[in-house]
Amino acid sequence: MKDEIPMENNYSRKIAPFIKIWRLVEQSGNMEASNLLGKIIAAKQAPTAGRSYGRRSMRIRNGRRLPVNHNYDVVMNTVESCNYQVPCPLKAGWKRFILHWDPSRLDISKKISDGLFMEGKCDFATMIENAKKILEACGKSRDDLVVYDEFGDPINIDRSR
Repeated sequence: MKDEIPMENNYSRKIAPFIKIWRLVEQSGNMEASNLLGKIIAAKQAPTAGRSYGRRSMRIRNGRRLPVNHNYDVVMNTVESCNYQVPCPLKAGWKRFILHWDPSRLDISKKISDGLFMEGKCDFATMIENAKKILEACGKSRDDLVVYDEFGDPINIDRSR
């Protein structure tokens, strides 16, 4: 029963399709594709791979690399790098706020500091965009923020209008 994959936990279920594809490619004799899939599987089985965004990091111009363990860490680190001197309330669009001092005005509020809350209900790309808007509001450039993926490559999400 070589095709059987032990399912000890939920994470094994997620990676099982990759292992099945790898075995099929390996049988076909395409060693280049087999090696590539083997590297992908090894990266996904790394100890920190079970945590979402465990290896992502960010850097604001000439600063040190900061870990990004959660989506909202991008905004929190950006506000911290501006020494909490950000205009408040700061709007994300017509109706929604990025930062506000009243948590009831936000869908899911995350406390940044005393009297300063941020919107915590956003995907990763929106959090990066919100962090860039905060930098612009503080008089810095959008390009000062660089977010890196799990492999150390910069993530390029530019929704500037």
